[in-house]
Amino acid sequence: MLAGACLRKTLADRMGETMNEAAAFAEKYVKAYKPDASCWKEEAGYMLSACVELYGAAKDTAARELVLSYLASSVSAEGELPGLQDGSHDLAAASCGKALFFAWDETGDERYRKAADRLAERLKTQPRCPCGNFWRKDTYPDQVRLDALYFCQSFRVEHDMRLGDKRMAKDVALQFQNARKYLFDEEAGLYRPARNLKAHGLTHPEPFTLSSVGQLLMALADCVEKMDMQLYEHYRALVDLFREAVFGLLPYAGKETGLFSAAITHQSSENAAAGNAMVIGALLKGIRLGLLDEEKYLPSVRRAFELLTVRWPWDQETKAEWAGPYLMALAEYRRG
Repeated sequence: MLAGACLRKTLADRMGETMNEAAAFAEKYVKAYKPDASCWKEEAGYMLSACVELYGAAKDTAARELVLSYLASSVSAEGELPGLQDGSHDLAAASCGKALFFAWDETGDERYRKAADRLAERLKTQPRCPCGNFWRKDTYPDQVRLDALYFCQSFRVEHDMRLGDKRMAKDVALQFQNARKYLFDEEAGLYRPARNLKAHGLTHPEPFTLSSVGQLLMALADCVEKMDMQLYEHYRALVDLFREAVFGLLPYAGKETGLFSAAITHQSSENAAAGNAMVIGALLKGIRLGLLDEEKYLPSVRRAFELLTVRWPWDQETKAEWAGPYLMALAEYRRG
């Protein structure tokens, strides 16, 4: 009995120390982060979103300054985006664009609003699959993809809610519903990452990947957070899809840890750190938004984040594509 109590105390102390280390990691990583010279890339999108979330959760001034300095050098005084290639259809640009609203709110500088308008106009010419979903980029023609939803849909929702006429919600909801139609495996209760709608002959289904499901959950949670609840039909469609995806995924969590394999349905040697961070961050946000029962899910999800922090080495060598999702999850952990 006494030994068990000591063990629990030791574990609790270790978790407390670990979360202090996580906060220190966030501060050091953000201050040391040097964006790639080519702007509007996937890596930068993760980091900009993470910094916006960190500032919202704990008024992290280093995070705020990273966003503002990055965008100040990436957006011209006229709101143009010189680092964005003409004719490029890479949706990662819209992922970076999510931070434009933060910069506009923090500085009042109209160039960020103009830049957001330019990105929104650019998306009007994005190629689409036969079902209406955006291509992720030119090298993935006619594919319905989960990562495409993450990179652009929350930007579209926020732009439409703040600067548009609130008519975009129908198309946003439709693209998520199409993903459900073409990518959801009823037997497994999981989404597959992608499907080419024009592929001919026999094709093997894409294997399940935790990072893709994590991107879907983050996209849904972000869109629900930004969408006007008065657009109830479309708002509710996103909520229902979020809950279904969560309840389909949770049975695959490790019984002792609450963490997932990179392959979800079976053990894998692939690194699952970023995928787990995405899922945990989305679950914490879903709980905060009232999409999941707080009493039932919050303790186990917070513990999963603490174990994620212990299990993987988070340091200055961590790739931004992994650190970004982890820092987003840390921001949600701090809010709760």
